[in-house]
Amino acid sequence: MRRAMMPMDAWQADSITAMLAVKADGKWACVEYCEWVSRQNAKGCLLEARALTGLLLIGEQLIGERLIMWSAHEYKTAMKSFRRVIWLVGRLGVQQQPVRRRRRTPQGDQHER
Repeated sequence: MRRAMMPMDAWQADSITAMLAVKADGKWACVEYCEWVSRQNAKGCLLEARALTGLLLIGEQLIGERLIMWSAHEYKTAMKSFRRVIWLVGRLGVQQQPVRRRRRTPQGDQHER
């Protein structure tokens, strides 16, 4: 996140470290993760950092993240986060592939690569 000029707080960096921990056998030490943080306290930055790590650093290596799912209570919130991750990827100077499909569902639009 620092390279994208969005430095994280110490608690966020500690959380990312915990989420990305790997056991000796190469499997995730933390298959599920929960963070209790009050409203408007930069939880989004934590999720953005984790998503970018999966997209740009882990990729096909280590465990292979071909799908990163992220949900929000409201569609508007999920789309705002999606756009922010795309913006952060641009700030990192990574060539982006356009989203190929946009599918309408009763829950709203879904973007697929």
